[in-house]
Amino acid sequence: MSLFLLALFVLLKLDKLKLMDISIVTVLFTALFFLVYTLFTIQIDSEKENHPKKIAYQINAFLPDDIGTVYEIGYRQVLETTCYLDKEVIQLDNFSELDAVHKKGGQIYFIFKAAFLNKTTEADRKFLQDHQWVKVYASSPKNGKKEVVVGHLK
Repeated sequence: MSLFLLALFVLLKLDKLKLMDISIVTVLFTALFFLVYTLFTIQIDSEKENHPKKIAYQINAFLPDDIGTVYEIGYRQVLETTCYLDKEVIQLDNFSELDAVHKKGGQIYFIFKAAFLNKTTEADRKFLQDHQWVKVYASSPKNGKKEVVVGHLK
């Protein structure tokens, strides 16, 4: 597309092509082709197994109705998935921030990328060792994307 625009610009500068020579039919056909191409690209991407919307649908299916909040660990790590969740999502920077929420009681579900565990601090590792949590859901890592994990704090 950019090559086409560059060639069009050069031809216009050389006065080889006048703007009036480009027919309206050519412009409309190009626009229609671009819209159809975009539609097919979006449909193909949405059919992929690791599409964030599909992952969010799977997560929504098993989350209990009585919880209102899911905590995202790691600022904007899985935002492309959590924006499709039906629950309120609160972003936390690290696992140790869950301690204050855990003291209030209730069911606590949190979501993070598996690679985020490699970046944890000593306080986070201590929190994860001191508290029992269960991996409830994990997406399959395909197409170079990182695994999305949902945990439940007991």
